[in-house]
Amino acid sequence: MACFSRLDCVTGEQIRIGSQRKIYVLFPKEYGGGHYIAERYDGNGNYSSIKINELIADWNKHMIPEILHLVDAGEWEFSATANDKKVLQNFYEDKPLEEGLTEGVFCHGTDKKEVGNIMCCFDKDNARLDFPVKVTYCGDAIYEHWNPSKRDPNQGSD
Repeated sequence: MACFSRLDCVTGEQIRIGSQRKIYVLFPKEYGGGHYIAERYDGNGNYSSIKINELIADWNKHMIPEILHLVDAGEWEFSATANDKKVLQNFYEDKPLEEGLTEGVFCHGTDKKEVGNIMCCFDKDNARLDFPVKVTYCGDAIYEHWNPSKRDPNQGSD
């Protein structure tokens, strides 16, 4: 199941794949504030050149120990495998993401995009982040004034 498409954090409107409208990826003040203007959304978490899951991984890297604790306690909605947890730990420790993975065990992925996906795929998880995903069609929106963008149940299409 894809978890990349989002609803507008201001209006709740669907951010559509291939939309001809400008999409604003909001940045928290701790990371420069303002927004990035995307001319297109590809349906895979990429708003023009911004890869939202990679951004979320970087912004929330400091939270990985807490996330791993919540995963172990069964309180993180994303069902992380042992390999997924190792990828998170490796990212936190600045190690190669694939280092120490168990062979033969399904792993969702071994790139920074997957680290961000583990963090923000589901609404409850995204909302727990210090810096969750917030995207909108509203050019004057300010990151700190809006709740996180919810997951689009239609994944960017009708």
